[in-house]
Amino acid sequence: MIGIEYEGADHTRPDQVLRDASRYTSGVDKGRRIYRYPKREILRRHDLIVTQLTNARARPA
Repeated sequence: MIGIEYEGADHTRPDQVLRDASRYTSGVDKGRRIYRYPKREILRRHDLIVTQLTNARARPA
């Protein structure tokens, strides 16, 4: 399984960083491959994101 997360401006607050870390660890513990992208990459590098996720789907879990 693949997890995809958007990292917006709110994710820099200390309380949100802790929640994100816990959620990330939980996903990895469940066998997910987590891909995290900030706004800048989503807006400017969507081609890279599509390539990375396509490659991830092609690889065995």
